[in-house]
Amino acid sequence: MKKTFLASTALATAAMIAAGPALAEGIDISMASKFIASWGDQDSSSDTSNLGHDFATNTEITFKGSKALDNGITVGFAIEMEADANENANGDAAVGGTVADENSLWFEGAFGKVQLGNNDGAADVYGINATYVGVQVGGISNPTGTIINSLRTYTSATDVNINNDASDNTAIDYFTPRFAGVQGAVGYMAEGGTYDGLWGFGLSYTGEFSGVSVDLGAHYASGAMNAQTNDNTDTTGYLFGAKLGYQGFSLAAGYADNEIDKGVSDEQVWNVGVGYANDQFGVALAYLDGEEDVAGANIEEASLSVKYTVAPGVSVFASGLMGETQAVTAGTKTDYSMVTLGTAVSF
Repeated sequence: MKKTFLASTALATAAMIAAGPALAEGIDISMASKFIASWGDQDSSSDTSNLGHDFATNTEITFKGSKALDNGITVGFAIEMEADANENANGDAAVGGTVADENSLWFEGAFGKVQLGNNDGAADVYGINATYVGVQVGGISNPTGTIINSLRTYTSATDVNINNDASDNTAIDYFTPRFAGVQGAVGYMAEGGTYDGLWGFGLSYTGEFSGVSVDLGAHYASGAMNAQTNDNTDTTGYLFGAKLGYQGFSLAAGYADNEIDKGVSDEQVWNVGVGYANDQFGVALAYLDGEEDVAGANIEEASLSVKYTVAPGVSVFASGLMGETQAVTAGTKTDYSMVTLGTAVSF
């Protein structure tokens, strides 16, 4: 399967590159930046407590371009830059500066779409969960720029996604045309880094019935870990998600299961959210429950978030979150809470 997939993709790409003269359609540049302030409090069953606060930014610059070839195929590229000081492409502490988080090129036509490079792929793009109800920053499953991971004593099973997917690593992905609302995807990441090869698959449906929008998404990923991590072990993950929308109201839920065999890790997590949003105001309520069987730990979180659009491209937001983590085998429990305030600008 691997050789057939790679060979057919290479032939298709070569044919596309050999196409006739093209008409440039321009390059789009967009920028988005958030300033986030969060305050947290933590209390544990061992009678220890912690109160802290943090300030952070989250800034991205995106470049996109495309050309329509004479044979009807469109070729394009996308580059996403992380522009926060003291962070690398993964949002981790680093020496600072602007770095590329995602970069890819693609070919699209009646055959579907072939994507080459570092971008969200077949096991990434269709994921739906509680964060899809309109207000995200500071709520469950979205730690970006907040103090939340300093409050949790257990940080696994906190998001509905596939832990070991290709993510933004270099990969080849193919997306089918969307027919009757259904689209599928398959992708492959070569050996290197954490994996000795990784396959990803995705399936999506979008439609509308009597004014109610329906979005469904599913993913599956499977691969082998290399000697640098967990030699001769396999990793698998799958998720399902759904979202319903009607006149500004939305309801979304998701479930994910991730496992690395030979007793390394086994976690399950689900969340659900309900929200309302219009052109100026948004509010969302969400709940998450996760557990890690090998470590014998579980987590529960709930959040309420609001957003107000001051002007086109300018908004302010606020969130409150409460959570509890338990290490069942150790018999310890930690309660925590967090308040997040911020502003976002995009153009």
